[in-house]
Amino acid sequence: MTYSTWRIAPGQTKVNPATIRGRRYSCAAGSFIDIPDFDAEVLVSGYGWVALARNGHPTAERPLHALSSQRIFDSTLGVEIVSDGAGNWLHSGTGVAV
Repeated sequence: MTYSTWRIAPGQTKVNPATIRGRRYSCAAGSFIDIPDFDAEVLVSGYGWVALARNGHPTAERPLHALSSQRIFDSTLGVEIVSDGAGNWLHSGTGVAV
């Protein structure tokens, strides 16, 4: 099963720590955690956590055949990146190859 990660923060929720499908998630106020999308969706929609970035992948797991303009969150670098369609990834704010 392929999944992406979401970077989420507890925000103003009172449900911290939270247990989703037997997995316990805890995060200090003002910080964030990266978790699988299927659990992040529950924390965000049902428990009041805040999604900071979606569709995250570590640098080593970037899609190999991305379409031009496809955006992902590189969880290793902590930035959104965009594909040029030729196998290169660029920082979405600066345009510098990453």
